[in-house]
Amino acid sequence: MDYCEMQSMDTSIETIVNECLKCALGAETYQGTFDQLLSYVGNKFQCARVYIFELSRNNTFSNTYEWCAPGIAPQKEFLQNEPQETLEWWMDTFREERPVLIQELETIRESHPSVYAALKPQGIRSLAVCPLESEGEIIGFLGTDNPGQNQMPMIVSFFGVMGYFVVSLLKRRDLSYQLTYVSHHDQLTGALNRNAYKEKEKQLFGDIKVGIVYGDITGLKRENDLFGHAAGDSLIRRCYELLCREFGGELIYRMGGDEFMVICIDMEQQMFMEKCRRMKEIISGEDCHIAVGTSWSCLLEMALPALIAKAEREMYKNKSEYYEKMDFMEGKRKRTPDDARGISFRQESVETLQQFLQQNPDGIGPLIDSTEMADSPICLYIGDLRTNIYYITDNMRKMFGFDSNVVYDLLTKWEKR
Repeated sequence: MDYCEMQSMDTSIETIVNECLKCALGAETYQGTFDQLLSYVGNKFQCARVYIFELSRNNTFSNTYEWCAPGIAPQKEFLQNEPQETLEWWMDTFREERPVLIQELETIRESHPSVYAALKPQGIRSLAVCPLESEGEIIGFLGTDNPGQNQMPMIVSFFGVMGYFVVSLLKRRDLSYQLTYVSHHDQLTGALNRNAYKEKEKQLFGDIKVGIVYGDITGLKRENDLFGHAAGDSLIRRCYELLCREFGGELIYRMGGDEFMVICIDMEQQMFMEKCRRMKEIISGEDCHIAVGTSWSCLLEMALPALIAKAEREMYKNKSEYYEKMDFMEGKRKRTPDDARGISFRQESVETLQQFLQQNPDGIGPLIDSTEMADSPICLYIGDLRTNIYYITDNMRKMFGFDSNVVYDLLTKWEKR
C-alpha cells in the first residue's frame, strides 16, 4: 500500500468513526448504543456477525453484545463464561498489542486445533478481533466474523481507533449501573429501598395477585442504646437474612430504619400463607425478633396502598402483643406463669424507689432535677438496669406525657411515644 492509499484509508476511517459514533450515541440506553454501534460496523463492512466480549470477575470471557446479519444464527447465549485457557493464543497476541487476524480458518486447523474446533461449528471462515484495554489490562475484545472481501485492513485500523470509544462506553455504562444500584438498594443490607419501591408501585395494578409481608425489628432502639450502632446494624442485617430464608426470591424492601416489606407477585394465597407460616417459625427460633403483619389480595379488589396499610396494621398489633410479653433485659420471652412474680417484683421495686424519694428529699430526685433547665429540650434520666426502673426529670415527664417520674421499662415506652 503506497502513501496515497494509506492517506486515503486514514481519511475514510476518520469518516467511518464519526458516522459510527453519531449513529451509536443517538440511542437512549447503553444497550441501544451498543446495538447501533455493532449494527453500523456489520453493515459497513458486510460482516456476518459483530460482537463484544467482556472479562468477568471470575476471569472468564462472555459475549455481552452481538449483531448478526439476516440469516445468521445468534451465538451470544452459547458463548458465556469461556475460560481464558481456550483463548490462550488470542491473549498472547493481545499482550503483544496485536489484533488476531484469521484470513482463512483452514490455515489454523493444525496450528491451533482448539480454536479451530470452536470456530468451525459457528460457520466462521475468517475473523478479526482486537483487544479492549483499560489501564494496561485486557478487559475484553471487539471482533467480527466473515467480513466482506478485502475489508480486513480497513477493519483492523477502524477497530484500533474504535476500541478506545468502546472501552469508554463500557466504563460509563458500569458507572451508570453502579449509581442505579446504589440509588435503589439499601447499603447496609443489600435490600431494595424506598426509591425502588416507588418505581415498582407504578407497575402494580390491575388483575395481579399480591401478597404483602410487613415487618418491624423489635428492640432496635434498645440495641443501639445499650450496645452501640454497630450492634444495631448487625441486628438489622440478621433480620434481613431471616426474611431472605423464606422470601429470598421475592422483592424485599427496607422501608425505614427498622421496617422491611416483602412483595410477592402472582403468588397464590395458599402458597403465600404457607411461606408466611414458615417464616414465623424461623423467627420464633431466633434470638432476634420481627413483628410481622401480612395481607393478600388481587389488586382489582384492593389497591396496593390499602393492601400495605392492612399488613402494617396487623404488624403494629403483633408488635404491641410482643412488647407485652417480652422482658427486654433478659432478651427472651417470659414464659408465664412467672409473669405474675415478675410483675410483683417490678411493682415492689417501683414502690421502694418512690418511698425512698419521699423519705429522702435531698436524695437522687433533687439532684437530677437540679440539672434541668426551664424550657430545655435536654431530658435526663437515671435507672437501674437490673430492675429496669428509671427516674426521669419533670420536663421529660411533661414532654412525653408520663404519669410519674418513676417509670418502668422507660426505653421501650419512650420509643413508642
